[in-house]
Amino acid sequence: MYLLINPDNTVNFADDHPINKSLNFEGLKLIELKEKSLDDVVGHVPPELAIWDDVEKEVNLDPVLESLKQQESHKRFEAQHKIKQHYPLWKQINILREGNADSISRMGKFIDACRTWSNDLNSSIDQLEQITP
Repeated sequence: MYLLINPDNTVNFADDHPINKSLNFEGLKLIELKEKSLDDVVGHVPPELAIWDDVEKEVNLDPVLESLKQQESHKRFEAQHKIKQHYPLWKQINILREGNADSISRMGKFIDACRTWSNDLNSSIDQLEQITP
């Protein structure tokens, strides 16, 4: 089991196979855990949320990144709910099938505004509520 760890202790690489020693390791820490498998070390931790614990010698969920992912997930859920309030899937399909350019454009702008809101971690729920079709 091999890990490459970034200076901030996030996991850059994890695999059971040896790492090519000719790669540039500048600023990275190479950790070899030959007695363990990838599953033993990384387990259920998604790569984008993995952080190395030097004390426990294990990979954990990065609490800061996990919190950000939860916020992103919640915002996507709120935006999806807002879109479905005004344009449930059946209505979106009907508008697209009718082919009315104004209706399609209005719906598209509304959906885009909701998506833009969900991608901004600093946006508030009040801002979402102000978005109208």
